[in-house]
Amino acid sequence: MSFEVHKVVFEQGPGDASEFEKLALSGAIQPDQVVAVIGKTEGNGGVNDFTRMLADRAFRDVLRRHGRRAEAAVAAIPMVWSGGTDGVLCPHACVFTRVDDAAGGLAVGTAMSEPILPEEIGRTAMVEKVAAAVREAMANAGIADRADVHWVQTKTPLLTMEDIRQARSRGREAALPDPHGSMDLSNGTAALGVALGLGEVERTAISDGVIGRALEVYSSVASCSSGVELDRAQVVLLGNGGPGGRQRIGHSVMRDALDQGAVYDAIREAGLDLPARPVAADVEQSVINVFAKCEADPTARLRGRRQVMLDDSDVHHHRHAKAAVGAVIAAAVGDPAVFVSVGAMHQGPPGGGPVAAIVRLYGSAEALHRVPAGEAVRPSASGGPAAGGRDDRHPEALDGVAGGRLLADLPGGGRPPPGARDPAPGFAGACGERADPDRRRRGGARVCGQGRDQALIRAASRCPAG
Repeated sequence: MSFEVHKVVFEQGPGDASEFEKLALSGAIQPDQVVAVIGKTEGNGGVNDFTRMLADRAFRDVLRRHGRRAEAAVAAIPMVWSGGTDGVLCPHACVFTRVDDAAGGLAVGTAMSEPILPEEIGRTAMVEKVAAAVREAMANAGIADRADVHWVQTKTPLLTMEDIRQARSRGREAALPDPHGSMDLSNGTAALGVALGLGEVERTAISDGVIGRALEVYSSVASCSSGVELDRAQVVLLGNGGPGGRQRIGHSVMRDALDQGAVYDAIREAGLDLPARPVAADVEQSVINVFAKCEADPTARLRGRRQVMLDDSDVHHHRHAKAAVGAVIAAAVGDPAVFVSVGAMHQGPPGGGPVAAIVRLYGSAEALHRVPAGEAVRPSASGGPAAGGRDDRHPEALDGVAGGRLLADLPGGGRPPPGARDPAPGFAGACGERADPDRRRRGGARVCGQGRDQALIRAASRCPAG
């Protein structure tokens, strides 16, 4: 099964799905082929962040208006909304669609867990329910090798006072006496569920006493959020279903908030060759989106320097960390519309977090982006299209459907930018090597240095598809 992701922005607020609707009306997105949505909204990111509900309703309304699926089917589509676009981050959504039955490239699997009771949050019962859903999502994605899974996005319930009262009415106690802290705890419990479901950790390594305490036990691909809008775990699993494809995903692990190199490692693993010291101009024409988890380092130190995020009584450390890491990643790829979520308990090492990148691949002519007629591609210093050539004002510049010139018709013949790999089928390198799958645990790339998937040149006009 072949999938694609389209990035759309919220131009007028969290209830505005007009950019998504434009893609549906143009035919760039088939509403009945949407399988999942992962997005950032502009709320406070806390328990009472209602922007997530506004975005959810707006996007589902588009599917109801322009699709043919029954109400129950629309309601069942996983939509994972993460609140909070602190600093330079921009509200946006990634819409994942089923394209055809071809194998290879980006693969998406979804699942819903069994209901999670309030008293199970922060305990192994929740870990096991999430793990079962992760295994189901992996099977749904058609991925057989766990090493081909690069991102697992979950949304799970957190505690409210009403939840705590309900647990007590059953003679049970919640893991926490009030909602504060339950977001991090729910996220961390779900992350251990991801780790268990993918075999990153053994079941014997997880107990109630480990959750929220043994932070050296973590998943390298989990991105877990929580909210009041659901009572079970939503799981969206992203990986590669085989060689080739128009889009691919890779991942790495940020060791701390300044680890920009891990962002480029994820991009390399997705299929792009980069120079030894890459900059945004080397990647911004090929990267569709970057996803990352982050947190304030619990030691209150960053590369030996004292940090005060955890001591700030005016601004919560979640917002400090999200803004800082968001800026690091946005600068790496030249795009502030990146997905950065905070609360990374058991998601990467303490003070760091997993990071993944989805890129376009260079291949057949129909996969090439078209540039609106009259638009010129201005080369960057490295020879690729420059960031300044992008123009978000052209919703008609859609992937493979809009009028205009193929990149091959442009000056330079549409050659891939420096760093793009030579066109060749297959995911293994020229040496025939597939990299060590155990390197995923260390955040290393699994593609050998001679790998030859080639990056798709993005046109100077960025289309709403990504």
